[in-house]
Amino acid sequence: MGDKEKRIEDIVNFVNDHRESTASQIVGRRILGYGDIMTGEKINELKNALSNADEDEINSLFYIIK
Repeated sequence: MGDKEKRIEDIVNFVNDHRESTASQIVGRRILGYGDIMTGEKINELKNALSNADEDEINSLFYIIK
């Protein structure tokens, strides 16, 4: 697994584990355009969107959750 894939996995796991956190809402807002509480369906959307995001965006979101 590459660095980008590992960071995406960490971001998705964080959002899944902390669905109501401010950090999760920021991640959702930046990638999906809305910062609602993340449901299972939205987390799948997030994972798909992150796989298409560029490296800089992934790195900035990773920084937010860490």
